[in-house]
Amino acid sequence: MDVSCAIRAFLLAIDGEVAPSTATWYARRLATLEHVLGPQDMAGVTIDDLRHWRAGLLAQGVRWENHAHRPARAGKLSPHTMHANLRAVKRLFHWCLAEGHITHDPTARLRLAPLAKEPPKAVSDDDLVRLLEAAAGSGPRDLALVAFIADTACRCAGAAGARLSELDLDHRYAVVREKGQKQRTVFFGNETALALLQWLDVRPADPSDALFVNQRDGGFLSPTGVYQVFKRLARAAGLIDDGRRYNPHGLRHAWARRALQAGMDLGTVSEIMGHTGIEVTARFYARWADRELQERKEAYSRPLRLRRLD
Repeated sequence: MDVSCAIRAFLLAIDGEVAPSTATWYARRLATLEHVLGPQDMAGVTIDDLRHWRAGLLAQGVRWENHAHRPARAGKLSPHTMHANLRAVKRLFHWCLAEGHITHDPTARLRLAPLAKEPPKAVSDDDLVRLLEAAAGSGPRDLALVAFIADTACRCAGAAGARLSELDLDHRYAVVREKGQKQRTVFFGNETALALLQWLDVRPADPSDALFVNQRDGGFLSPTGVYQVFKRLARAAGLIDDGRRYNPHGLRHAWARRALQAGMDLGTVSEIMGHTGIEVTARFYARWADRELQERKEAYSRPLRLRRLD
């Protein structure tokens, strides 16, 4: 089996097991490997072949080439993009080994360069208030949508696919489907319940089971549509994206950080976020700026009792 066939077989195998956006993510990142090693026998790929492929990525002078939403422009690939490509290739070879297509995994010695530590990115409490105020001015649906995501910390796809039949306002929870239609329960407070109730009072009467309907045909609001709502509201609120994320994932990130700052344990945050384990939560959300680390250390540290010298 050559590399091109292996990639197609892998993408077919994960089809239906992961979200369509995740499958697209793998296809886009494996395309560079296919371009370089496509006709080569998968079992004959060596660590040197992979290092050659990696060197080509490092030397690449165009960013976002063939990207679905961003125009291509000159520039080196970012360290995060390099990491993404390497992770995708490692996943491909792990799968081929498990399926018996290869007898050893050459990516075992293909190292990932450490990423530079970046300051945490999350929507601040003040900016969240401004976003909610813009949503209130836009209408009941948008306010309910922003409140639902901010309060439940659900993913964009979970909110987009939320169903009326799986919403319980009395007990303040809803069932959502995320990450390849994995089902989980999310919880919200009284203010969000009130916003949802106000939206349902004016929601168009149609046979759709969508909680958040689109304005075109009354069907489910798509994840892209959710992002467009957030982009419009952020613009209306006067929020300029200077590295913070005024989008559904930014609110999800902010909820996790607020919970951790308030002292909620990592395991509970992980469960509420719908993560597969606390490692994911720690890696992406339990990250603190230097000043935050100092404040947390002082809050939990026992003061030293030093004898003063005369």
